[in-house]
Amino acid sequence: MAVLSTTVMKVKPGRWNDLLKVMRTMQHELEAVGAKGFRLVQGFAAGEASGSVVVIWEAGTWEEYGRVSDAFFADPAGIDLLMQASTPEGPIATWQNSVYIDVPIKPIDALQ
Repeated sequence: MAVLSTTVMKVKPGRWNDLLKVMRTMQHELEAVGAKGFRLVQGFAAGEASGSVVVIWEAGTWEEYGRVSDAFFADPAGIDLLMQASTPEGPIATWQNSVYIDVPIKPIDALQ
């Protein structure tokens, strides 16, 4: 079962390149502690979410997710990245983090 961390953000006007710089470092830091499939996507034709940016990374299990999260938050460089990105001086106007899991799509009788 994959565990996906998603962070939806709005970028401050004129700060796109600053965000990309932070995200390149974020990708490096997260992958160094075991995150997989790091992606940065932008809502293009997404109604109210148009223009939002989503960071996604994946872990194979809850245990892996915990190890990645613990290692990232234990590293002063990880905390520094979060501070660079989300303080009043940073490029992110708003953000919200969520965690999702894979849901198997099988007939009900196959799950029993």
